[in-house]
Amino acid sequence: MKKTNVYSCLSFIAAIATILISLYFYPQLPPKVPLHWNIYGTADHYGSKSMTLLLACLPLVIWLLMRASPKFDPRKESYRKHAKPYSIFKFVIVTFLSVSAVTTILSASGYNIDMAVIIKLAIALLFITLGNFMGQLRTNFFIGIRTPWTLTSEISWRKTHKAGGYVFIITGLSFLLSLWLKGASSFLVPLIVLITGVIFTFAYSYVVYRKNETSGK
Repeated sequence: MKKTNVYSCLSFIAAIATILISLYFYPQLPPKVPLHWNIYGTADHYGSKSMTLLLACLPLVIWLLMRASPKFDPRKESYRKHAKPYSIFKFVIVTFLSVSAVTTILSASGYNIDMAVIIKLAIALLFITLGNFMGQLRTNFFIGIRTPWTLTSEISWRKTHKAGGYVFIITGLSFLLSLWLKGASSFLVPLIVLITGVIFTFAYSYVVYRKNETSGK
């Protein structure tokens, strides 16, 4: 079995397992369950327990969407070129959503879970893993750093995603660092790194595009 199929199967299993876990715990859940936690890991927003079913279905919805998107993307030939990184992206994103849903359900069921640690660790691994494969993505309209300039220029796409990969890794490391920080800094440090990274990649894609356009004249 090709590795791309293995990653696809694993992500599908994770999505289905999330739904089964939610159905198992659903009868045990209180009418109101925590759905959001502050920077200290304390629940600050509650909702109906039926929301856990929606959270549990989200990984499968994303899996189906990412499986179908290559068929509708005008640049579908790119998916043959980046089949492996795309399948890894699908696996990592679906697994991240599954972990988020399952930990929410377990917390609502009374399990003592430090949501601040789980969320930060999950986000860190998400960014670091995606960053390692970001540079292998080929131009498409569905996934990646899609700015007006990366979608117009192949060179801008390639260079921006190479740089963006480093930005993702640095962002992930900042979330890991936040596990040892206290108070507001544990939230502000990764947030500042994330916002700076977004601004940088957006601006960088334009700079590369303009430089290529100028040199081509």
